[in-house]
Amino acid sequence: PGYVERNFGELARHKRLPFAVNLAADLPPAITTDPRRLSQVLKNLLANAFKFTETGSVSLDVAVATSGWTDDHATLGRAPSVLAFAVRDTGIGISADKQQLIFHAFQQADGTTSRKYGGTGLGLAISRELSRLLGGEIRLESNPGKGSKFSLYLPTVYAPPRSARKMLTQGEISAPSNQIRPIGTDPMTLRNGQVPAASSNSVILESALLTTLDENQLTNEFGDDRDDIRAGDRVMLIVENDHKFAQFLLDTAREMGFKALVTTLGATGLALSRDYKPDAISLDIHLPDIAGWRVLERLKNDVATRHVPVCVISTDESRDRALDSGAFAFVAKPIQSRDLLDGLFKHLIEYIGRSTKHLLMIESDPERRQHMLDAIDTEDVDVTTIAQTSDVKDILQKRGADCVVIGAGHADFADVFTPESQSSSLMRRLPLIVFGNETEQHNAGAWKRLNDDCTVRWVQAPDRLLDLTTFFLHRPIAGMPERKRQVLLDLHQSDKLLAGKKVLIVDDDVRNIFALTAVLED
Repeated sequence: PGYVERNFGELARHKRLPFAVNLAADLPPAITTDPRRLSQVLKNLLANAFKFTETGSVSLDVAVATSGWTDDHATLGRAPSVLAFAVRDTGIGISADKQQLIFHAFQQADGTTSRKYGGTGLGLAISRELSRLLGGEIRLESNPGKGSKFSLYLPTVYAPPRSARKMLTQGEISAPSNQIRPIGTDPMTLRNGQVPAASSNSVILESALLTTLDENQLTNEFGDDRDDIRAGDRVMLIVENDHKFAQFLLDTAREMGFKALVTTLGATGLALSRDYKPDAISLDIHLPDIAGWRVLERLKNDVATRHVPVCVISTDESRDRALDSGAFAFVAKPIQSRDLLDGLFKHLIEYIGRSTKHLLMIESDPERRQHMLDAIDTEDVDVTTIAQTSDVKDILQKRGADCVVIGAGHADFADVFTPESQSSSLMRRLPLIVFGNETEQHNAGAWKRLNDDCTVRWVQAPDRLLDLTTFFLHRPIAGMPERKRQVLLDLHQSDKLLAGKKVLIVDDDVRNIFALTAVLED
């Protein structure tokens, strides 16, 4: 109810249409589905209902259904329980000869150029395809002048075909270069009839590779501490494919003073990170459901979790990509000694226990240096500013740095920096943010020499400098001043960038058009 009220309550009040959401008393406490796709279908159906209704009312009814779908439907016919989401309106209605036509791409009940109601004719076509991916079906009952009833039938628990699950276990699967990978969410549980808000930062594979989380995947198979976490506890999330090593990490984390959560699945790890807000995460790349790279990408693209230090523990060939992708540290498997793991945990404890982080800034021009300082929120950041690179080695050896910001004109940093000058663990790379415009990138070759020992990023705008320093210092944005926090939210809430704009999509594959239109309309 809260979801549809947020999306359509104001529209209903504007059009002065009564709008009701009715939930049957015998609904199950939860269903397992993909909330992104379900929300897209409901939004399309409700948007159409309001669009074509001038007087009367609109309603959404959710109830357990025992019939109404196609008799030979492969999934619904075998499902132990089915829910019906019925969107009713008292609008213009649809004639019998047009009721199948409107589910085809670019087709509308009124296809004339003088039609009263605009639109692309894609909403219902997309909704029908999404309902199929969810194991369900949409049915229509309508009479011209009396209104319409669109019923979405869904199984309460849906698992994808075995072939799709098998494909997903093979690791990260790349979509063909000519085929878009639609934006969506990892499947979550829909509880109490409410659809969670979908994240706009998540990228998944082709829609046929839909996966779900069932109750077995959410169980506490390792007997971890999820039921014993209290306010103030230091919490670590362990996402590890190897059961024995996961148990070893759990035991080690407890010895080091952490309360620990453990899962072998990437999707469950993402759910646990949202629910428990861990202080640190250890991540295996080779997971049975989705690739660890996807998990890392999701964590680092979400403003709610991007500040959490992620330690990738995987095979050695993953090191460069992990550190370039924002991992806090990397440890190669197989672990050669317990001392290495203890060192990782001690380094983590020291880092997350510090109330301030150390930023080293190098810029000789006073005006430009102040411009860089103004861009960064320094409330909980200890900034050391120097004018020349000659002092870098001494500062790094004596007190280290969690991040370095340097003007683009100081490419001689590459000549004075050595990995040994860092006081931090060699499991990490020093984040190095180069601030300068395109005309100053003539020294790019000097910066490239640092790629093995530093994670080098170029920025030109002050808001991007704030974004990257916040990212590399693992700062939660919740505690930042309102103005700085809003800058970061505007950068990462991509829906604001195109709000109110018109987009022309030209593509010869209707599947791409479906996917792009669904994302852009949302």
